[in-house]
Amino acid sequence: MKYNYSVSSFFFSFIVLFFIGCGGGSEAEQTTIIPLKKGYIYDSPIAGLDYECGDIAGVTTESGMFECRTFPVVFKVGKLEIGTINSIPSDKKVYPQDLLNKKRTNFTDSKVIELTRFLQSLDDNGDIKTNIKITPSIKKRFTKEQTLSSLSQTKQKELIENIGKTYVTEEEAISHLKERLEKLVSIGLTPAETTLRVGDTKTLTITGSYSNDITKAITTQATFTTSSQNIATVNSRGLVTAKGVGTATITAKVGALTKTTTITVTEANLVSLKITPTTLADIAKGETAQLTATGTYSDNATKDITSSITWSSSDTSKAIVNSSGSLTTYNVPQKSNQ
Repeated sequence: MKYNYSVSSFFFSFIVLFFIGCGGGSEAEQTTIIPLKKGYIYDSPIAGLDYECGDIAGVTTESGMFECRTFPVVFKVGKLEIGTINSIPSDKKVYPQDLLNKKRTNFTDSKVIELTRFLQSLDDNGDIKTNIKITPSIKKRFTKEQTLSSLSQTKQKELIENIGKTYVTEEEAISHLKERLEKLVSIGLTPAETTLRVGDTKTLTITGSYSNDITKAITTQATFTTSSQNIATVNSRGLVTAKGVGTATITAKVGALTKTTTITVTEANLVSLKITPTTLADIAKGETAQLTATGTYSDNATKDITSSITWSSSDTSKAIVNSSGSLTTYNVPQKSNQ
C-alpha cells in the first residue's frame, strides 16, 4: 500500500503542474492585441470611401482617415473595387499612385489618370478643394462586383454619367493631383553669395523642394528684386548685372517663400589696353613725344591710364621712355614720304 500511494501522489502532482503550465500560456496569448494603424486616402481627402482589411470594414472620415490592423487594405465604392495597398506609406497618406503601386511622380500612366478622374468625378458638389465626398446614395449605385482597372475609360465615363455626374477632364484631374502631391515646401537660391566686377553678369538659379521629395529648377517661377539698382540689377530671368561698387541683396520669391543672395561689386576689370602713337616710325629722330595709354574695362568704359602703368623700352639704343610715358627716339627708321 505504501508503494502504491507514493506512485499515485507523484502522478497527481505531475498532472497539476502540467495544467498550471498550460493555463498560463493560454492567458498570455489571449492578451496579445495588434494595434490599429491609421492612414489617410488622398487627392483631396476622400470621405465616404468604403474599405476592408481583415475583420474590419469601415468608411473613410471627412479627413480621409481609415484604420486597420492587418493588410492588405481594399478600397471600394459600393461593390466597385478601386485599389489596394499592402502597407501605409511613411507620410500616412495614400494617393492614386499608391493604390496602383506606381511612383508618386507618375502622372502619365493611363490607370493613374483614370482613377484620379473617377474619384474626383464622384464628389457630391463638384468642389474638391477641401475634400472629395462620396455619399451613400452614390455608393448604392455601384452594385456589381468588379475592379475599376478592368473597365475601359469609356465604361468608366458611362458609370459616372449614369449617376448624374460630370466626368472630370484629364487636365483638371491631373492638375489638381499635382497641386496636392507637388506642394512646394522650400526653395534654394544659388549662388548664396558672389563677387562681381562692375559690368560683370551672373545668372541666379532657383530650385524648389516639394512634399513628394522632388527637387527641380523653378527659376522661371520666381520674382526677383534688388536692394540697390545702383549696385546690382536683376531681370525676370535671374540675370544679375553689376553696376557700381558696393553690396546689394537680391531677393527671390516664389509664392510665399523667399530666399536671398548677397552680391558684392568691385571695380571693373581691365580687359584691353591701347597705346598711341602705335609705331615709333611716326616720331622724327631725336624728337620727344608723349605716349598715351587707354584702358577698356569689363563694363565697356574707357579710361586714360597713362600715369597708372609702368613704361619701359625693349631697345634703349633706339628709344627711351620715362615713367610718365614721355618718349625720345634716337635711331629709328622713318616712314618714306613716297
